[in-house]
Amino acid sequence: MLSEYLRNGIVDSITRNKPLVVPVLAAQLHDGVPGTSGTDNTVDVEEDRDQITAAEAVDGVGINTGADATWVSEEGATVAYMSFHDALSAGNFLGYERLDQPVTVADGDTIALATFRIEVDD
Repeated sequence: MLSEYLRNGIVDSITRNKPLVVPVLAAQLHDGVPGTSGTDNTVDVEEDRDQITAAEAVDGVGINTGADATWVSEEGATVAYMSFHDALSAGNFLGYERLDQPVTVADGDTIALATFRIEVDD
């Protein structure tokens, strides 16, 4: 699900020569649907968001590079969704995705995003 902010930004960048800039791609974990602002049903972790870094897209595909995004759980939960924002705190909500396979974690577990892929199909 893409946020209204991101959908409008994409359209404006194409139709109005108004570039959409995402200074950082930050991910946040959720145990339920993140909602329209990306802040509902958050998993209690030490740092709410972590950065995803990616190489330049090839054929409409971006893949994470560098260190894995990680979170340390502060409670037991089942992580089912991930939301995306353009800042590590506050900023703009970009959208969310349901995980293919929900992950159950316990208090103190480290959660690592080892693989991330974003793709725009033709």
